[in-house]
Amino acid sequence: MSTDKGSSSQSDDDNSNIDLNTKVDDETKIPENSQQSISFPTAHGLDVSFPLRALNPQLTCLLCGGYFKEATTITECLHTFCKSCIVSCFNAGESRCPNCGEHLGVNPMETLRLDRTIQHIVDKLFPDLIQEDARQEALLYDFCGLQKPLDDSEEALVKAEPNGQNGKERPNKRQKTEATGTAAPRVQQADQEINFVLEPEDSSMEALPRPFLRTSKKLTMLHAKKYLVKKLNLSSVNEVELLCQKEKLGNEYTLEFVYTTRWFKPERDLLLNYRVVKH
Repeated sequence: MSTDKGSSSQSDDDNSNIDLNTKVDDETKIPENSQQSISFPTAHGLDVSFPLRALNPQLTCLLCGGYFKEATTITECLHTFCKSCIVSCFNAGESRCPNCGEHLGVNPMETLRLDRTIQHIVDKLFPDLIQEDARQEALLYDFCGLQKPLDDSEEALVKAEPNGQNGKERPNKRQKTEATGTAAPRVQQADQEINFVLEPEDSSMEALPRPFLRTSKKLTMLHAKKYLVKKLNLSSVNEVELLCQKEKLGNEYTLEFVYTTRWFKPERDLLLNYRVVKH
């Protein structure tokens, strides 16, 4: 949540100071003429340095213009947005990707996946944003008179106790609440994701610049083909085939299914080969 810069002279406890928007405004972004840079050592003993402003296009949300907050990626086209931005967009009736216009079907929410890799990069580069978000979130809960829910680490400690907190049994998250009569929504867990590698079947074919990927286990081969179509500048998914252990894979196969039934090397990431075919 961003801070209202026009009221910095007022106390943090002043409720009128609370900005209920979860977006990061343009003033928070690294300006184009900024000299801020980041450097890191390479395996060859050299230090690589580049300006932080060069990362703005990759780490900012197209919908709000701020840095990603709970980065969420559309599996059909792999474009990323803030979770609140893209969910609000779909709740308003939109069924296409706001970036490329890809049609996402009758239930576009099913194509959304939290992108922890991109969010981790944002959090590492801009730790001050995390602290400011936490401060604003605490003010918001106090303003609304609500109790802030436990974060993951606190909840893990509570679950470790036999009877929960204060000797009281914690209710099952899937139980229906008395107030709403609806079940708590499921949250995507880390064990629902998988690492895999995309490499050409023949070394003479064009290789991807980033062959190592991590995504949902439910991603289908059709999704992977669409990704390859964009990266290899092809015109149709019919021009590319995916293989595992030299066996051609069907479009409906998920990564989880392929890993379970075709890949028998648990010590290594799943390897998928691709080849371009001309009809």
